Amino acid sequence: MAKVRIGTIDDLAEGQTVRVDANGRPLLLSRFDGQFFSVDAICSHAGGRLEDGDFQGRCVTCPIHSAVFDLTTGKAHPETDWAPDLESFPVIAEGVELFVEIGTETGVSAASNSSAPLSSGTCQFAAAAAGIDFDPMSEEQRECPFDVYRKARESLPVFYNERFDLWVVTRYDDIVRILKDPATFSSAQSLSVDATVPVEVQAVLDTGYPPTPTMVTADPPVHTRFRELVGRAFTSRRIALIEPRMREIANQLVDGFVERGRADIVRQFAYPFPMEVIAEILGVPTGDMDRFKRWSDDMSARFGPLPLERQLECARSEVEFQHYFAAQLEERRSHPQRDFLTDLLNARVEGERPLDMPELLSVLKQLLIGGNETSTNLIGSAMFWLMNNPEQLQAVLNDRTRIANAVEETLRLDSPVQGLFRTTTREVEIGGVRLPKGAHLELLYASANRDERRFRDPDRFDVFRTDSSNHMAFGFGIHFCIGAQLARSEGRIALETLLNRLPNPRLADGQRIEHHSHFFLRGLKQLEIEWDAIH
Repeated sequence: MAKVRIGTIDDLAEGQTVRVDANGRPLLLSRFDGQFFSVDAICSHAGGRLEDGDFQGRCVTCPIHSAVFDLTTGKAHPETDWAPDLESFPVIAEGVELFVEIGTETGVSAASNSSAPLSSGTCQFAAAAAGIDFDPMSEEQRECPFDVYRKARESLPVFYNERFDLWVVTRYDDIVRILKDPATFSSAQSLSVDATVPVEVQAVLDTGYPPTPTMVTADPPVHTRFRELVGRAFTSRRIALIEPRMREIANQLVDGFVERGRADIVRQFAYPFPMEVIAEILGVPTGDMDRFKRWSDDMSARFGPLPLERQLECARSEVEFQHYFAAQLEERRSHPQRDFLTDLLNARVEGERPLDMPELLSVLKQLLIGGNETSTNLIGSAMFWLMNNPEQLQAVLNDRTRIANAVEETLRLDSPVQGLFRTTTREVEIGGVRLPKGAHLELLYASANRDERRFRDPDRFDVFRTDSSNHMAFGFGIHFCIGAQLARSEGRIALETLLNRLPNPRLADGQRIEHHSHFFLRGLKQLEIEWDAIH
């Protein structure tokens, strides 16, 4: 056990709870009757950030699935005992200083420092040696990567991929352990397969603003600061307030094609719907939507391997995006409005300085991509799975309350984000495999979501499944997707609107189902749907 300083007695008033970080592990620190208590700050059931939940008395309610936990013991309330208890930690007061006793290992074990890192030439965990040809950029795996995922889970759940110099983790429990230990598994390169930038591409990027780590690409305490700033715009209460406007946007889009009896749901609905919603949230003109979409597609494409010409094109898009939003922010600085951009300019955390322009643009880049790609791919995939499973579609049509679970099943079975990356800060062992310091990992959320050890009959689309929402489509732990509530609401409203407005919807005959080429994002290029004529 290690003793870690987490603050002072004066940091907490009686009855107050705050989030603290202990060697990178997020904890909730509470004070009741003059005593101090500490429990995990991440929900043991769904990975939600408990500091975003509701606090009543000595209990906190998870903002995702309403599991209730005792802040003094970490135990789940009897009415929500389906959630495992939180781990609790002794708090020690020495004078005015507060310390917590926390284990040096969090489900992963440190390897001996005397052991040499494994090379691709000698690695016994190399994918090729086990017959696992992991290549997300290949046409076959672009359309169906799940057989490769299953083979890896069964035979080599943590493997080294020589092609991309990447360690890949495929099982649910191993990924949870990693995400609970941000001190050992850094998010500094969480969106990159390869951090190398060609000089020609860097020359283009240099005409814009420098990159800076903020949310997805940062570790505590930097991550914590930005998360708190941006999280205020995506609380469940604020999402509920904009739901009428989201429904209005969805119905206006359907108005544009409902009388035709056929539409490409991806191009005509799934792409413009979340883009218009995020444009409303950011407070920017919806007339610039086509540019937003191009910027989003190009910036997200840079996360994977690309030929040089495409890299240059994407870099030019990113610079264009930066200059556009820098001008929008400067306009808000001179003429404040009641919108997110103005709020972001005025945001302060505990008296700290405001965000500078590179930080502001980094936040907006992540929001634009996250607010577009995930929801677009979710909506298209949800319609595909419902149309392709008539009995499940009929169950949803008979009971519209199952739409929310259809969204969760789509997120589990066909995750829009197949996985993200981490880098080890020390030698460590995970899943029986020793990883060297500096190892680059991909955590395959999509494989975890089909892990037979976690989900029954995992390859089946089932709107009656009771544990669908335990998926990892939004990650887990301190980096749990800040826009998860928005994406879920958009998915639910999209399905409600489409199923209410389109009678007897079905897949159009003769179409070819294809997915976009991307290293870790998954979404349909198009999806033609037909429905009965409306008289």
